[in-house]
Amino acid sequence: MRNRTTFRRAEAKVHALKAAGEFSLRDGPGAKVAVLMPFVAGLVQDQRDDYASFESDAQALVAHIEANDREPVLHMRATVADFESAMTDPTIPTVILRGFGNLSAISTPREAGPDAPYTVLEWSHLAAMADHLKLGKFVMRSCGGMTRIFNPPLGYGVVASHRDILAPVGLAISVVGLDDPVNDFIRPVTETEQLTREDILSQFPLQRLRDVPEFIPDSVYVGARALHFLFSDPYAGRPRPTR
Repeated sequence: MRNRTTFRRAEAKVHALKAAGEFSLRDGPGAKVAVLMPFVAGLVQDQRDDYASFESDAQALVAHIEANDREPVLHMRATVADFESAMTDPTIPTVILRGFGNLSAISTPREAGPDAPYTVLEWSHLAAMADHLKLGKFVMRSCGGMTRIFNPPLGYGVVASHRDILAPVGLAISVVGLDDPVNDFIRPVTETEQLTREDILSQFPLQRLRDVPEFIPDSVYVGARALHFLFSDPYAGRPRPTR
């Protein structure tokens, strides 16, 4: 029920912004591109995801953006405030991000600094931040797992067309640089201009990561995974130490 209410509110806001003509500038020569890198050291499980790889990836992205006559707006260790700044800046039509999360959320430092505590920014949080709709792309260079019963793409309430959201749907990835073959998995998440609740449920169903009997309801499965994470991870919901 909560998902239904939250989505209905976000959907109504998208329609209202469209009706009011609240859009960003269009992408084109000279346009800005926000590059958000919300690095969380305690979530690193593979060397391909360490801070050096984030820096290397950012350098490649900045060079590519500049080579295509765009202006990068880079935020390393991007915070919640950095996300809000990008969501509310109509001079930025395109957003590219890399971090730790799933199709619907991204772990993000609450404040500046390598030891800052982090939170999980949800699709609904970004939708609430947005005061206009982006006319460029929303590119997720992060995992695209569908770990929930309801999995709206993170950029749902940010872009004018949902065809402009790109992510590795259903996959766990680590991507470093534009020559990495993993980039091929970062594709438009849908051919649908505007995703409805029914579209999201059908196109992005819950991924069961283990061989779980079908008679176990999705709600029980998701709840059990959440409890497992809570009790197996001593830092769940709390600041993690840096490595």
